Amino acid sequence: MEAKTINIEELKTKIEAAKGKKSRAEGAIEQVTAQVKKDHGITDLSEIPAKLTEYETAIQRDETRLAELVAEIEAVTDWTAI
Repeated sequence: MEAKTINIEELKTKIEAAKGKKSRAEGAIEQVTAQVKKDHGITDLSEIPAKLTEYETAIQRDETRLAELVAEIEAVTDWTAI
């Protein structure tokens, strides 16, 4: 049975490539985190659940208002004239 030789230089190259990928990934995570904080006015990622609840409440309020406005428009529109 033939023993597999380990090429130290090849391993070093792979390790350096993996370190580079890790560094780019960490940078991307930091960039996305900073953008989320900026876009949604939060200072910490732990605030996300509360912000989501706030957005859901606003959406529900807007949908209710939209339904009310559609009902008002339909009430004042003479559909037979169209």
